[in-house]
Amino acid sequence: MWTGLLVNTMEQSVLVVAIFVGAGLVAYVLVPGFLLIWDRVLDAIDKDDGRGKG
Repeated sequence: MWTGLLVNTMEQSVLVVAIFVGAGLVAYVLVPGFLLIWDRVLDAIDKDDGRGKG
């Protein structure tokens, strides 16, 4: 039976949980990972600059 755009409660709760899990993954895994990688990139650039001038 076609229900149009209506989503039943179970699917809606699964969607809400998936959004929260995705947001938590982004906030606690990806963002610190990107910050750590960027910090290492900047350190590598700084080392290369120091070595070239010395």
